[in-house]
Amino acid sequence: MIDITSKILSEIESKLSKDKNRKIIIVNNIYINSVNDLKSLNEESVNIINSENLIDVVEWKNNFLKKNNSYNYQKQLIAKLPVLFEKDQYCATEFLNLIKLKQTQINSNERLIKLTRSILNFCEEEELLNNNQLIEIKSKIKNKPIVPDNFVPTDLEIKNSLNKLSLKHRLFYLLFLTSGLRKIEGVYLMNNFNNLKCQEYSDYIKISMNYKRKNKNSYFCYMPKEIYAKLKTIDDKITIMGLEQEIKRKRLIPIKYCRKWFFTKCVELGIPETIADFYEGRVANSVGSNHYLSRQMLGDKYYNKAKNFFENFFNLNRGVNL
Repeated sequence: MIDITSKILSEIESKLSKDKNRKIIIVNNIYINSVNDLKSLNEESVNIINSENLIDVVEWKNNFLKKNNSYNYQKQLIAKLPVLFEKDQYCATEFLNLIKLKQTQINSNERLIKLTRSILNFCEEEELLNNNQLIEIKSKIKNKPIVPDNFVPTDLEIKNSLNKLSLKHRLFYLLFLTSGLRKIEGVYLMNNFNNLKCQEYSDYIKISMNYKRKNKNSYFCYMPKEIYAKLKTIDDKITIMGLEQEIKRKRLIPIKYCRKWFFTKCVELGIPETIADFYEGRVANSVGSNHYLSRQMLGDKYYNKAKNFFENFFNLNRGVNL
């Protein structure tokens, strides 16, 4: 081993023994895991020694994939990793300097902002950065201002979109238009179609969803009988992703606006807003405070009115769009 002062060697050995998961970074960015790694060093390169946590991008990715996010959201953020990071591991100082260096680029892209904030939250949870570091670096990452999206498609725009879709994708589109489900809830419904409890009424079907994700819930899915009957015979090869791709390619009304159209149409038909909220899952978890059972009874009663409109508007009874 090259001759290094005993004081420096003692300090390195002490730091390594305290935490085997912690690496020592030398001033010239050479990492060492054990005393044996000192063989490649000389005294000039060991004039400053810092003990820093190692931020592992792959570890963040594995942690992120375990969380309850949609597949598309995960895919979008992970796809941005190469834009910011050229390697898998960074010491804390190096990581912070990199974020500062790319701050303008990050703040110009919403997905990069979300990716950076997600990694910073991971660093906070794992205590890889201290409070002062987190406060300083988070202040440099700005969220884009949230502009309320008040767009609601017209009946004509909805009909045009439906008519331009290929026949195999119309059924999925109708599911969202007549139920008010969120996209991820529609995916859940189709993935568990044969396992969910179904109640049949004279004019419609009511499926028990009980699908809860943090502050977003879906208790029941109401739909016309004609749509349910068709869904039971659906080809597994037809997917929500395929529908989205066709919508994007043909520049049609996106799925998220089907939910807005459904809510607006319920109100126009004279259905109370509280019941329209119930259809779309906007009911707090507290059963007593929200008269949950009475809302369910009213939801059953009023969906007849919505079903009659949907049947005539989409020509469901004649099977035109099914």
